[in-house]
Amino acid sequence: MIAWAWAKLSGWAAGAGALIALGLGIWIKGRSEGAAAARAAEENRKQEAIATKRKLDDEIDNLAPADRDKRFDSWVRKD
Repeated sequence: MIAWAWAKLSGWAAGAGALIALGLGIWIKGRSEGAAAARAAEENRKQEAIATKRKLDDEIDNLAPADRDKRFDSWVRKD
């Protein structure tokens, strides 16, 4: 009788262990995919910021000195 109960209990324990391992594996995979997606999104934002800055720098570089002074006047504090 003890052997029969042990066989039933060990079968259930093995099944529960397999389900827990499966759930843990899915959770870990989801976290790593989420982290990869976050890194890709951050890289995208960084590339967009670099492109925007490069465009603005080129625009400023192409201005005449007088136009550059007018544009920068809004950034300078007037005492």
